[in-house]
Amino acid sequence: MERVSLYRRILRLHKQLPSEMRLLGDLYVKEEVHRHRNSNKKFVDEFVKEWGKYADILDEQLNNPAKSNIGKKIDPETLTKLSGDQIVQLFTAYIFTYIDTNEL
Repeated sequence: MERVSLYRRILRLHKQLPSEMRLLGDLYVKEEVHRHRNSNKKFVDEFVKEWGKYADILDEQLNNPAKSNIGKKIDPETLTKLSGDQIVQLFTAYIFTYIDTNEL
């Protein structure tokens, strides 16, 4: 799947999310696609693969009434593979969602 069609698929899936989650998700995916638009082919293939997994999981969660939770826990092995920038992005997203849901 090419990046543009994957990007559109993700934005369509985000329309089914609660408004706060949609806003955060739309901003994040837009930034990621924009940031990696000129990456080398090897990286782009992995980028599309991982975002495709995200879209598949989100699609399954949104369209399965038996599942009430949206999201997935990150396993420790995956965390060890993240770059410093990715960890900062993940933590920033966590902080914004935590503040939004817990009204500090």
